[in-house]
Amino acid sequence: MASRKRPVGLAVLVVVVLGVAALGVNYLRCGNLSGCDANGLPLGPVSYQFVSSRSSAHLDYPKARKLTTRGTSESRDPLEGVTNSASAGAVLVTADTPTQVYAWYRERLLAEKWTPYPVAPLSTQLTAQGYKHGTREFFVVAIDDPKQLSDVRGITAGGTVLEYTYTIAARH
Repeated sequence: MASRKRPVGLAVLVVVVLGVAALGVNYLRCGNLSGCDANGLPLGPVSYQFVSSRSSAHLDYPKARKLTTRGTSESRDPLEGVTNSASAGAVLVTADTPTQVYAWYRERLLAEKWTPYPVAPLSTQLTAQGYKHGTREFFVVAIDDPKQLSDVRGITAGGTVLEYTYTIAARH
């Protein structure tokens, strides 16, 4: 009788080990235990660690100096009933013109199969251009109004001030 229980017990142990290993792979690959979608994005909440690990979170304009970085994990606002997306980005300054900045980002993002989409500039921005990849990844590059940026964020810099934000939207 003991010999019959051993194979069943061993089979259960193997299933448990494989299940834990699969969860570990999902965690390492997606930053959570929920797994990934077809594009390798987490099915569960997206952490800042995950979004900032993606190459799109580090598309610094090559002739720019970084002034600040920023980002956040996905979060739910219970009062507003909305989920805020995970994002990562930076504010930079360059001696190049806005036209040169936009051309570099456009060439780079189109080569990586991103699609342009319209965005409205925020109050501190003069202009902005948006790109999307699939249904959950978004990239916005904007030229900031140095006066507005100085007033709002305390950032002062000569030249073209640009910012970019890479966002992974929550899964609906």
